[in-house]
Amino acid sequence: MITRRQILVGLLGGLLAPLRAWAQPLPPSNLRIIDMAIAVDNTGASTSIESGATITLANFAVGSGADRLLIVGVSWHEWVAGTPTVSSITFGGVGLTRLGGLVAGQKASDIWYLKNPANSTANIVVTLSAGGAEYVVVGATSWTGVDQTTTFGTLATANGSSTAPSVNVSSAAGEVVHDNLSVNAAPTITVGADQTQRWNQTTATSQQSGAGSSEAGAATVTMSWTLSVSKAWAIAGVSIKAAAAGAPQRTLLGVGT
Repeated sequence: MITRRQILVGLLGGLLAPLRAWAQPLPPSNLRIIDMAIAVDNTGASTSIESGATITLANFAVGSGADRLLIVGVSWHEWVAGTPTVSSITFGGVGLTRLGGLVAGQKASDIWYLKNPANSTANIVVTLSAGGAEYVVVGATSWTGVDQTTTFGTLATANGSSTAPSVNVSSAAGEVVHDNLSVNAAPTITVGADQTQRWNQTTATSQQSGAGSSEAGAATVTMSWTLSVSKAWAIAGVSIKAAAAGAPQRTLLGVGT
């Protein structure tokens, strides 16, 4: 005859079994890292100069979110091969790092970055080599939820002379692709259908244009623009990687997602 005590012990054993399983070490296949969502912090700002050795994007505000990243794109006209180049960029006096870019057909496009920029409003100052340049556009965005160690994928670049600038960037779901476009003169520049335009500016005398945009990551993301007339262009793009949200998450008895 089964006693009440035996019934209660059986019920308690069934209830405690999942907790015992939780306390046991799980194999690596049952551990997973949850990525944070990358979010735009400052949606974008830009400025331009006709000539000079420095260009200042004043009062750029970076918020207080975790795992921040500042992206700066520089677009300029290079009259003589190798002259000028961007020699440095600072935010509030703190130096940025050059990710990369290209010069092609007198069009130059550079992307620079600063991990974990200060939560502050400060000037972005771009210094050009060789005594300065004519016709420069500078744009910037800031982001949160970005991996501070493996921050970027592989930079991709392209150039041409047409009405359809584009570059294919390797990425992944949960990442964000950012580009910087440099265009000769001042055609109307229209951002690609799946992209969010972050800046789009032309110098005062319409000699140079620069634009930047972002798009959600996928295996391959094509960053594309449309020009109203055919012009020389250069474009650089890169995927930004998401930060891990915290410690590995566990599943009970291998059940869960």
